[in-house]
Amino acid sequence: MRERWFGATGKRVPEIAVEDELELGDALVLDDVSDEAALKEAHEQGRAVVVRAGSAELVKAALARPEVACVLDTDPVRGKAVAREYAKLYLGLRNYTQNLLDVGFTEGDLADGGSDRLIDAVIPQGSAEHIAGVVRAHLDAGADHVCVQPLGEDGIPRKSWTALAKALLGAV
Repeated sequence: MRERWFGATGKRVPEIAVEDELELGDALVLDDVSDEAALKEAHEQGRAVVVRAGSAELVKAALARPEVACVLDTDPVRGKAVAREYAKLYLGLRNYTQNLLDVGFTEGDLADGGSDRLIDAVIPQGSAEHIAGVVRAHLDAGADHVCVQPLGEDGIPRKSWTALAKALLGAV
């Protein structure tokens, strides 16, 4: 069997599934994701994580499961403040910032907590209907499910989940 690789982040992930080539550098390479301590350490260091996959189908399946961190708040000032606070960690990790640069954002977009353009594109804010549209775009692009992570609520985000469920199911 040919060896296949899946990279959690990186612009070459789709071609890696075909080419079986990857320059690993300082990436953490795992056979599965059960080593939580190693994953946490790699995340804190900003190291890429690469997981071996047995087939191209497993790689495609892993790539078809995006996460959308979002802020359900129609006040743009509050929404962006919550989004920027969440983005702060990721804007300090080189694997994330390099991916953002690779897809067309600039160093200026990454500075000072992220430009409005970056924050709006990466962490959508607004009404439940707006966020539902972002989720639907992922589904329309081939995702088989989307992990939705509402930000800005204390504890379990039941209010946001309920509003999003109604919007996604058309019950609003």
